[in-house]
Amino acid sequence: PTMSLSSSRSRMKRHTFHLTLDKNTLINDFTSQYEGWVEESKDDDEITGGPEPDDLIGQAGYPNLVQLLEKKDLVEMLIGWYFIEDIFNKYNCSNSGNIQYWFDQTEGALVSENSVTIYGECYSE
Repeated sequence: PTMSLSSSRSRMKRHTFHLTLDKNTLINDFTSQYEGWVEESKDDDEITGGPEPDDLIGQAGYPNLVQLLEKKDLVEMLIGWYFIEDIFNKYNCSNSGNIQYWFDQTEGALVSENSVTIYGECYSE
């Protein structure tokens, strides 16, 4: 679960993580959710006059998920900013109920022909 780590980090143990996901699995599992997010984002853009300058996905014209998964910077933004909790909830391990960690941030992504890997840090007590 996420929580405010600002005051807790000093007494918690820092961990790094990496999660490698098959692109076809991501496409099958998240295309519908991504398309819904794109619709909401475009509606917001109409109200605000366009995507924010730091919205790389909006600035790229909201490519479809297949196209997005080819671009490292867009993968980092989509998974690291918007879908990280959904990704972890969908693909967590079978004993996840016994794991007590607090997600902090993603630090990057790697894109290969068939997979994407996200990496970052989390904390435990």
